Amino acid sequence: SVKAKYVTSPTARLQYHELTRIAMDSDAAKKVTQAADSSAEWGFNTESFFFTFHAVHLGLLPATNHWTRVNQEIGEIKGAIEEANANASRQGLSPMLLEFQMAQYKNVLTERMQLKYSLDSLLFNPPLVRSVFRFLNYASLWLLRVAFGSLDDDFPGTLPSEPPEDFAALPEFMVDSLADIL
Repeated sequence: SVKAKYVTSPTARLQYHELTRIAMDSDAAKKVTQAADSSAEWGFNTESFFFTFHAVHLGLLPATNHWTRVNQEIGEIKGAIEEANANASRQGLSPMLLEFQMAQYKNVLTERMQLKYSLDSLLFNPPLVRSVFRFLNYASLWLLRVAFGSLDDDFPGTLPSEPPEDFAALPEFMVDSLADIL
């Protein structure tokens, strides 16, 4: 099983000291970390879970956001090309100036398209997508278990008014990443 106390442990290989917590200020997080068991062993499952979550947060999520921006830029460049072509005849631009302008647009468009295809190959890889969503499904259930302080899947309707310390100490990016991706 994945142990939530990993995020406050001084022996964890990933350190979360500087990160915003879900429901704990930095002073409370320091106290929890200082009181943590410094001889704790975390095991493969716990470390793999947190390393994977970190990889999704630092790798996949930014790649997805970058893909969205690149696609928007491609649309803007295509619109600028159409507008330049339409305005050229009305404004009486010299053919040489228009050709130069079009070459610049097409160079930028080619560069953006190459980046888009690279990101497509990453983000639309069916085995990767399947694995990531399987992990995120597990991570969502795990976060609920920690939030309710229960290991079973029989969750009551509302969260406790005071979150358990283990949940409060988790990095905020865990919930944010899940919300952004799912």
